[in-house]
Order: sequence, then C-alpha cells, then structure tokens
Amino acid sequence: MPALLLAGLALLVALSGSNTQLFIKLNAAGSSLPPALWATITLGGSVLGALALLAPTLASPLAVLFSQGGKQYFDIMRPAGVLEPGSFNLIGQKLYVHAFPSGHATTAFVVAAALILAWPRAATRWRAAAGILGLAGLVAFSRIAVGAH
Repeated sequence: MPALLLAGLALLVALSGSNTQLFIKLNAAGSSLPPALWATITLGGSVLGALALLAPTLASPLAVLFSQGGKQYFDIMRPAGVLEPGSFNLIGQKLYVHAFPSGHATTAFVVAAALILAWPRAATRWRAAAGILGLAGLVAFSRIAVGAH
C-alpha cells in the first residue's frame, strides 16, 4: 500500500509539471535550520542503511530492489543536474543522476517498519510508531533540504 501511495504521488507531481517548483519551495523551507543539522540527519539514512542490510528480513532485499531498480527505471536527474547553481541550497556532495526513489528515505522507512513491528509492547506500539515514522520522514525531508532530491 505505501508503494502504491508513493507511485500515485509521483505520478501526480509528474503529470502536474510541478516537480521543480515543489522542490524549490521545500528546499527553501529547509534553509531555516542550520546546514550541519540537515547534513547530520541525512547521514542518518546511510547509517540506517547499514542496519537495514543487517536486518534478517525480507524487507531489506525488497527495499534495495525498489530503490536501485527505481533509480534505473525512472532515471530522473537530481536538482544539481537540472537547476542553475545557486538557485537552491546545496549541502554536501553535488549529485546529478538517479534521484528517484531516494535510497536514504527508503532505508529510513524500512528500518522504521522493522522497529515498529518489533516494538516489545503492543500497548505503546502506535505511540512509538508516530515518533519513529516522524524520524523517518525527517530523514526523507533532509534529502530535499540538502539539495539531493
């Protein structure tokens, strides 16, 4: 279901032609916080990636297939590949290709799902899920804030 929702949103953005405008607005919104904060949060996606690959679940291989397969199938340029330098905030390495789907965001949500499903107390699982999903969402937004997606 989440994959269908993601595909639907991607299709809506693609058909509306609002990808660039949406990126510029979201990227600018991230500039209100320090670049070091966004760089640290986005690094969390890489750290979580190591955890996800070590997780003995079916989700990790499927997430890698989704992320890497999607990048090859859609082959969408990143902001640095299509926008003028200086027209957006760029924190860290300048990347040009394979923007969609975000490997960091995919990883963050795979780890979030594993943590939620493994939460030890059913009575508090949904409260924990809200925080865990919020953190995964923050990692996903950080990829826009750093100018990578």
